[in-house]
Amino acid sequence: MGSESRLVLFSGGGTAGHLAPGFALADALTARGVSVRFATPGEAVEADWFHDRETPWTLPATRLPRSLGSSLAFPLRFWKGVRAARRTLRAEGVGCLIALGGWPCAPAAYAARGAGVPLAFLVPDAVPGVVVRKFASRAGRIYCAQDEARHGLGDHAGLRVTGPLLRRAALAGARDPAAFGLHDDRATLLVTGGSLGARRLYERFFAGLELALTADPSLAERIQMIHAEGKSGGDAAATYARLGIAHHVAPFLRAMGTAYRTADLVLCRAGANTCAELLATQTPSILVPYPHHTDRQQFKNAAPLVASGGARLLEQAALDPSAVARDVLTLLEDADALQAMRNALAGDSGDAAAETADDLIRFLDW
Repeated sequence: MGSESRLVLFSGGGTAGHLAPGFALADALTARGVSVRFATPGEAVEADWFHDRETPWTLPATRLPRSLGSSLAFPLRFWKGVRAARRTLRAEGVGCLIALGGWPCAPAAYAARGAGVPLAFLVPDAVPGVVVRKFASRAGRIYCAQDEARHGLGDHAGLRVTGPLLRRAALAGARDPAAFGLHDDRATLLVTGGSLGARRLYERFFAGLELALTADPSLAERIQMIHAEGKSGGDAAATYARLGIAHHVAPFLRAMGTAYRTADLVLCRAGANTCAELLATQTPSILVPYPHHTDRQQFKNAAPLVASGGARLLEQAALDPSAVARDVLTLLEDADALQAMRNALAGDSGDAAAETADDLIRFLDW
């Protein structure tokens, strides 16, 4: 199914987790002489995600309805997005659309067929999202990072299980506390809720941290924090300063690979890309899955890491102050336990992005 255009457009956004596998595949395609661009809804938070990449095109997209009012307005807004996407696909001579999942890619995924553009999906999660399931029949390729995802997509001839597509920024770097203005001789905890943040997770962690410091004030001289607040923002830096704990707080960590390798332990959500990056960098973690997905996708993302012994799982409801002290801070200072967790994560995942790029090029007959 040859095409004269060798331009691949990645459509998506909403979170950095949706974009991350796209970045990995885009880099692999670029290395093979294929032109790539991204199209997103144009939200302000995207500036951090694309700080070292070409500014993405903007394609309007509306979030899936969650109320009667939004349901009534959704069809018109969706079709406006479809028309805009179709115009862009045709005007720019796009040769293939890679949809990254979630609401931001839905209009472009729908528009691809009408514009005569081959469609592929990237599916990082163990449970395919509603947009992927809805438009799977339109796709020539569906690249799933996890084998479990195939169960939600039926018998699709173009489905390929690739393994995680990992971005360079998450893999590059070495242990370097000084890069974050931190000490070389303290146990380092990385706290992150992903690009959008996790306010409830942070609130529960801070309550437990304060309780632990009340019981043992010397703890402040033994531990330090790297904290990615995400879009939700907050007062993490002020809290750490008040508690006397050395810290580096930022909305978004660009040198994520350095952060993983500097951290002795990570406290985080269980997004698919986060779990894949923890495995690739052999970073021990305590995973607190987002509790409100009806399909419990983050619990399923976490399961392989937990089963291997490289991660421990704590439900958000169980993350009370005593659990923070007992299950997080005690583990942070247990060098033997952390080394055993790192050993459990050893392994070579190969270069899934390169293999996926090669398969896509063959599929497109480029």
